[in-house]
Amino acid sequence: MPTETRNAALRYWMAFADMQDPPADEATRKLLESTVSGDIPWDEAKLGALIQQNDAAIQEMQRAAELPDCDWVLSTVRVRVRPSRS
Repeated sequence: MPTETRNAALRYWMAFADMQDPPADEATRKLLESTVSGDIPWDEAKLGALIQQNDAAIQEMQRAAELPDCDWVLSTVRVRVRPSRS
């Protein structure tokens, strides 16, 4: 497998960029928190649409999880900023 196709980091990055934010209302936030913490069971009628709207991102993450490497290369990234010349 070519090196550039072995790294899951790019696929994860694309999936995160594709994800839709959940509704910002307090009731949905509390429902999500309670569900994730295991306090209440999953409610498909109330939360299923959140999964559906993120289906493409979830599938991309599943494909990324099958790749052998995940290197974000954060320690070697250098940003050079040139002062603007006015």
